[in-house]
Amino acid sequence: MQPFPAEARGAPTPAKCAHCGGPFTPSLGDQSLCDPCQGLVPPEPRSHLRESDVAGCKLIHQLGAGRFSTSWLAEGPDGSSVVVKLLHAYAPDPATVQRFLGEVQRVAPLSAMEHASVAPLLTGGVQLASALFLVYRSGGDSTLADELRSRGRIVASRALELGAQLAEAFGALHAAGVLHLDLKPSNVGLIRDADGTERAVLLDAATAHLLARADVRDEGPVPLSTAAYISPEEVSGAPGPRSDLYSLGALLFQCISGRLPVLGSTAEEMIAAHLEQSPLSLRDVGRKAHPQLEAALARALSKDPDQRFGSGEEMAEALRALVPVADRAGAGAEPPAPVPDPIPVLALPAAQNGAATERASLAAGDDARRRSGRRMRVLLAAAAIGAIALGGGTVALRHHAPRPAAPSLAAAQAGPDLVAAPAAAQPAAEALELEQAATPARAALLRAQLQVTAGDARGAEKTLLPVLAQTGLPRRDLSHAMRLMGSAEARRGHRKTAVEWYRKSLHLTDDGAERERVVRIIQHLAHESPPTAATP
Repeated sequence: MQPFPAEARGAPTPAKCAHCGGPFTPSLGDQSLCDPCQGLVPPEPRSHLRESDVAGCKLIHQLGAGRFSTSWLAEGPDGSSVVVKLLHAYAPDPATVQRFLGEVQRVAPLSAMEHASVAPLLTGGVQLASALFLVYRSGGDSTLADELRSRGRIVASRALELGAQLAEAFGALHAAGVLHLDLKPSNVGLIRDADGTERAVLLDAATAHLLARADVRDEGPVPLSTAAYISPEEVSGAPGPRSDLYSLGALLFQCISGRLPVLGSTAEEMIAAHLEQSPLSLRDVGRKAHPQLEAALARALSKDPDQRFGSGEEMAEALRALVPVADRAGAGAEPPAPVPDPIPVLALPAAQNGAATERASLAAGDDARRRSGRRMRVLLAAAAIGAIALGGGTVALRHHAPRPAAPSLAAAQAGPDLVAAPAAAQPAAEALELEQAATPARAALLRAQLQVTAGDARGAEKTLLPVLAQTGLPRRDLSHAMRLMGSAEARRGHRKTAVEWYRKSLHLTDDGAERERVVRIIQHLAHESPPTAATP
């Protein structure tokens, strides 16, 4: 089996700050301190846990809060990068602690944990009598969530190869009796092997299993980022190995289309949708697809577990068989010439005879399709929830968005932020999960995101100005606000001002792929001829 070659990124290798020990992307060849330590940008609020020691691991950066735990990038006793997970649930009694520790000792040495596409469990333990923690080996410097935030979606052939690797990882875990039950983009690491090939790595491999075996219950609500990929039988309380394969099918659909296969705007609505709604097809969301690819996704997303792939190995084999035809627009079509992953721009509604016209992504060049006004709003909701699920935020979408005329080509092509999650790009090692980060600033960013998407550039600017005026705003949020301002100005035809905002955001963006994307936007805006009429 030959790994699928990774697309060239050209991103600089992250360095380690000589002061705080955190990863950063150097702007200069001899840069040894990250921007916050040099005083170039406001530092993020310091956690009281930073530099604490957990099982001999020094906590460096908080990566985010997920369904089961708060994750920290840490330095292991041997100097290696590890991820420490401080579990939300507490052990209610000593017997629970013993069950948890016993299962950790049983699972950690399993051969499944040494699978090439699994970030292995190293150890686990308890602090302060009842606070549980786990330590995993790091799964790379970036995640699939970073990739989707940057690109919106990825080419089908690449998505299928990554999906096949994850299916094989599930096969190994299931053979060992371990269910994952929390697949989402932020739990898929992306690394590059020595030969330059790309590899997907399943993160958080055993957390759900360990909590279940120790009978540690977390009564909190299911976050949106989990509900977006949850299987119907897990909702009903009877998950099995094929539940993970369903989640993988939902993730693949999002990778290829940029949208989720079911519709909803809250965790509760998404859960109900997985139970009741028939999954969308790629053609339903305006993506031309080979019939065999449509059939494979439909099988993976079947409500009946018995109708899905029988095992991870079977699913991996089926996905790899589709790689040669995955990028064809339809049966009998010639495969397209190799191109970079698309960065789609969300279509804007335009009124015409009481109906809306769905314009497919300008970057992808899809054919225009007529949709009813209701259908357009549903698809906009699906796109927004797909982006939110990358970071785990929650939002109530308005049913009636403004309906301006379509923007100029400059504004449309300068707006890839329209499909980004409500968090800006960040250092690749800081793969954030924003499931519990519903701050006022994040809510404002999300509102501005939707306003720009709907063409309300002036409204987005009014929303963003108070955010930009805040002191102590995390650099990733500040960078994202600046990019949104650039998108809003571009939509109004103010190319020079848009370029200034995008250039400001570059100073706060460490992720190489995101920097490259912003540079391309700047170059396009700087060289495109002025529009004939600016949007007022």
